Amino acid sequence: MSVNEIYSRFIAWLDKGWWHLPASEHLLPSIKAFFTLEEADLLTGLPFKPTELKEIVNLKAGSLAI
Repeated sequence: MSVNEIYSRFIAWLDKGWWHLPASEHLLPSIKAFFTLEEADLLTGLPFKPTELKEIVNLKAGSLAI
């Protein structure tokens, strides 16, 4: 998976939260400035609600693209 695909998936996931990200040509560069590739990949798909650690491990096991 390419770098831009990982960040695009992260942005799409962030947009599912209670806030919405504004469509902008500056969005991707801003996200890249605030999150490393590894952080974006790890955070993508994490639940927005309190979740047991065991459930998070099951969600992320084998799903990291890097």
